[in-house]
Amino acid sequence: MLHGRHGLGDVYTELCAGVAEEGEEPVDAAKRELLEETGYTGGTWRLLNKISQNPSTCTNYTYCFLAEGVGKTESQHLDATEDVNVKLMTEQEVLAILQSDGIKQALMATPLWHYFYLKK
Repeated sequence: MLHGRHGLGDVYTELCAGVAEEGEEPVDAAKRELLEETGYTGGTWRLLNKISQNPSTCTNYTYCFLAEGVGKTESQHLDATEDVNVKLMTEQEVLAILQSDGIKQALMATPLWHYFYLKK
């Protein structure tokens, strides 16, 4: 997905992400975000890693899931403030973006690097 980031003043490739609602399980929040941002559903989901952006100052975690076998079943359900373009990429394309330092969001680069490490 492509997101404009106001802080850095540019557009970057990112993963689907969002915040869990009160009482919502992390995997259910991830599935909801994928549906809302891309229109993709289904597949097999597993927790890839659970990370903290800064354990010295933050109390929340980021849950990173790997979803395999999802398919486009609906249109996007974006919030008024969201402008998301879905871009399907091969593993090699994702790896190339990582290797060229093209993913700036650390909480998104980390699970991707983890994924490629586990594939070795």
